[in-house]
Amino acid sequence: MEDESYKVPLFDGTNFSNWKLRMEVLLDEYDLLKYVDGKEQITDTEENKKKDRKCKSMIIQRIADSHLEYVKNGKTAKEVWETLVSTFERKGIVGQLYLRRKLLAMKYNDSGSLEKHFLEFDKNIRHLKDCGAKLEDPDIICHLLLTLPKSFDLIVTALDTFIRIIKVTLNFIKGK
Repeated sequence: MEDESYKVPLFDGTNFSNWKLRMEVLLDEYDLLKYVDGKEQITDTEENKKKDRKCKSMIIQRIADSHLEYVKNGKTAKEVWETLVSTFERKGIVGQLYLRRKLLAMKYNDSGSLEKHFLEFDKNIRHLKDCGAKLEDPDIICHLLLTLPKSFDLIVTALDTFIRIIKVTLNFIKGK
C-alpha cells in the first residue's frame, strides 16, 4: 500500500475546512467516509470495527501533536471527527457574524493581484455558507462589487447594464 502521509498535511489548528475536505476525499478513496459522515447506519460487525479503527487511525495520524488533546477521548472515528468539527468549524450566528464582518472589511488594493483577491473572497463566501448562511447569487455579486475600489466604478456601471439584460453569474462578473 502506498504511503498516504503525503496526501494530507497535519492539522495544526489552521485551515480546518481545507484539511477537512482533503480528509473526506482521502477517506472516501479508501471507502471509509461512511464511518464519519453519519449518512448510513454502520452494523456492529468485526469487519466494520476493523475499518472504523483504520479510519480513526488515518484521522489521528494527520493531526499535529499540538492538537491531539482534542481527540484523545474519542473511541470511534465518528467521535473523533465530530469533536474536530464541533471544535474547529465556525457554526451558528457567532461564526456568521465574524465572517460577515471579515467580508465587509475586504477591500481590493489596485496594486495587489485580483486573482488572489477573488480567491480570498471565494474562501470567505464558502466559509460563510459552511456556517449555515443562506446567500443568493445576487447577494454574493453585490458583496464582491463592494470590495472593489473607486477605480472600478466604470466597470461596475457597465456590469449593471448587463445585469438588467441577462442573468449574470459570479463567474461572469469575475471574468469582466
